[in-house]
Amino acid sequence: IAPHPYCCHCRCEIPSCPGAKTIWNITVDFVGIKNEAGVPAPDEVVQLRQGLDTAGLQHVQIVTPDTHDFSIAPQLSDPTSAIYKAIGVLGFHEPLRTTQDLPSWLHTVDKPIWSSEAYTTFSDTNGGGCWARALNWGFVYGNVTAHLAWNILQAYPSVGSGMDYSGHGLMWAESPWSGHYTINSPIWVSAHYTQFTKPGWQYLRVGEGSGELPGGGTYVSLVDTTPDSNGNTHFTLVLQTMEYSLSKCFKDTHAPFTVAPSQTITFQLRNLGPVPHTSLRVRTTVLVAGDPIDPIHPYTARSTFFEQQPNIPIDASGTFRVTLQVNSIVTITSLGNSTGGKVVPIIPNSTSFPNPYADTLTTYAVGQGGRSVQACKAVRRRHISCFLCCRRAWYERYHPVPGCKAHC
Repeated sequence: IAPHPYCCHCRCEIPSCPGAKTIWNITVDFVGIKNEAGVPAPDEVVQLRQGLDTAGLQHVQIVTPDTHDFSIAPQLSDPTSAIYKAIGVLGFHEPLRTTQDLPSWLHTVDKPIWSSEAYTTFSDTNGGGCWARALNWGFVYGNVTAHLAWNILQAYPSVGSGMDYSGHGLMWAESPWSGHYTINSPIWVSAHYTQFTKPGWQYLRVGEGSGELPGGGTYVSLVDTTPDSNGNTHFTLVLQTMEYSLSKCFKDTHAPFTVAPSQTITFQLRNLGPVPHTSLRVRTTVLVAGDPIDPIHPYTARSTFFEQQPNIPIDASGTFRVTLQVNSIVTITSLGNSTGGKVVPIIPNSTSFPNPYADTLTTYAVGQGGRSVQACKAVRRRHISCFLCCRRAWYERYHPVPGCKAHC
């Protein structure tokens, strides 16, 4: 394969994988190619795959194309091709933002489908509703098994800054020097999944444990494929009943839909093996439109977040019932209580940035960034962009990586 100009990935990304393990004890399992810059050329992907393999990183999978469209289809027509084999995961940005159906060819490709950039919505109660609906819709309508939120923790101003995507972090920490942060509704929504599942659990297919609710909304089931030491099978069921007006994601163009004010659903456990309890644990979040975001005492208004409910009994036939109200997220699980539970700590007050601030950037070790300085090409906003790009260019001038140039 002829050298490709974007083989900067080979020289820059590959060393970062063992480097992250050596310095921070982080195991890198996935890498990308480029972000919303068109479908990568086949040789870009293949060269990166070859470079990873040569470096002993066969376990690291490539996620691509990281685009909003599905124009990568022609590259995946031949399962025996080098490009097909090089791709580990098909990652699309908000693949169900404008539709409830993905292209049919995607489901014939033997690759996991991810929403490799998701959310990007203001994190009020509508943001939590967007996130809940998107997480369930992804699997029910698109077989999407992972959602990577952009962004997870926002450290730039959420309101009034004039910056793009203000307030679009799942959580806010707008003055990181003060220790202040805001627990937004999407954090509690995330807990409905992450507190009651573990790596390796699998979704049950639509019609066999996942699907649409009769009164509107969706549900997904995740199952531990390995029985516990007593031979029991654990599972978690997540249901959402968000209505259209309280779950609009950023740039969402879905047609309006309706959800019943209340609905009672009957479930029956089949083909799971023995369940360890005769009752199931329940956590519920109910979102209310217009609730303010209080950065000191999060959500003291009408919404309720991740509240523990009475256990739901399972009868002898494996049947149980649950009543859902509109704009709810409900988790029902065979596991014990959540690993973290609902704890709202004392949050420090926000303080102004300690001006004047000065740093010569000459006292840090090679590769170390300056305090309170983001030396990354992704931050290019208004008047600060020149300084940050100069910092990046300064570093790469004196500590160059062959084949890579400053992106300024």
